[in-house]
Amino acid sequence: EYLTLAVPFVLVLLALRIPYLPRVAAVLVVLLLGEWALILTFQRGGWVSYPVTLCAVWGAIYVGRRLELGERDVLKALRSSMIKVAISLPLTVALSFLVIMALSKMDADAPTRSAGLGAYVERFQDIQKTSDRTEFMYAGWLIGSLHPFLGAGSESFCSAFEREFMSPQGHFFGQIDLPLHGSAHNVYFQTFAGKGVAGVAILLVILVQLMLPSARAVLTDGDRSFADRLVLLCGACFAAAFLVYGMVQEIFYVQV
Repeated sequence: EYLTLAVPFVLVLLALRIPYLPRVAAVLVVLLLGEWALILTFQRGGWVSYPVTLCAVWGAIYVGRRLELGERDVLKALRSSMIKVAISLPLTVALSFLVIMALSKMDADAPTRSAGLGAYVERFQDIQKTSDRTEFMYAGWLIGSLHPFLGAGSESFCSAFEREFMSPQGHFFGQIDLPLHGSAHNVYFQTFAGKGVAGVAILLVILVQLMLPSARAVLTDGDRSFADRLVLLCGACFAAAFLVYGMVQEIFYVQV
């Protein structure tokens, strides 16, 4: 979660007042390190949501170069860079895999050597399997349905599950068996269970208000500096990554 949501902020490196190629090199080094760590986590949710960020980062690299060369129309610069973005994105991921494979060959006892690429292929195939998430989401829906407007209490999925599904006095006793029921593994159903429709609506408003006006300002506000656009794009990418990753993980469940 940290990697997926924090990586967009690598874009601020493009605002450094040094030649463009060293800036791009610094961005790519951070991206490769981030992807390397993300690949090793075996987290499907991170793999699914990360390309959203990667597209925006590569777009910013190519568009930024066009702007610094005198182009004024951001949308025009973006359209002319789409093919480059489409080529660069898979190359970045492939480079990360090559780094992992190279390091595993240097160390015969490395976990990645025993796992091999086959383990990653198998994990990627697991992305289509949704049964291990839908029961958690359904449980969140049922818990929320008991208190649909304000929910059963903030971050109360675990205790509510034990009360409603595991206790003979619960409304849904024995309907769903989840040995690991710490969260709904979905930020929207988790929020619905704890804060109801009101909580989900407020969460979505915050994210949409962060994402859409920021993206619009990046693309259409000609008076903004390149650095301002980068900061706005960081916020928009964060919100987009949150929206996607939230479908497969409960981002708030690690308590302070």
